[in-house]
Amino acid sequence: MGWRAIVSAALLVAMPIAAGGASAQRQGDGGERSDWVELRCQKVGEGVGHDTILLAAGTGLFRALRLRVQRNDVVVRHLQVVFEDGGAEKFEIGHRIHADEESRQLDFAEAPRAIKRINLAYSPISGQEGYAMICADGLAAEGGADL
Repeated sequence: MGWRAIVSAALLVAMPIAAGGASAQRQGDGGERSDWVELRCQKVGEGVGHDTILLAAGTGLFRALRLRVQRNDVVVRHLQVVFEDGGAEKFEIGHRIHADEESRQLDFAEAPRAIKRINLAYSPISGQEGYAMICADGLAAEGGADL
């Protein structure tokens, strides 16, 4: 096999791997593409109980939201999504989200919407070492997000 064939074969293998790692789109459980976009992560600690995740204007339009928790478990009581148009929507969560797991999908009543901020109410789990990280993912509306 010549060197051109070896380089071509290597590129064919490397290109999909590189493209898949840089994309905000991920494969769903059934193999279908989903348009979940990481909006922002917030470090949360013991004793606080509430935080706000602020998003930059022009982030894009979204149909739904989900939370992902990293490092330590967190009990998420509820959250309020405040939209760019001034409207808001509250979601009751009321359960423990384990580290490296995510919440259920939280569909917006009126979609698509531009998110301004997310107000979180949570209870850190005592006895855990360090902090937890709560990440908000948005399900991009048709046409995608501007991230």
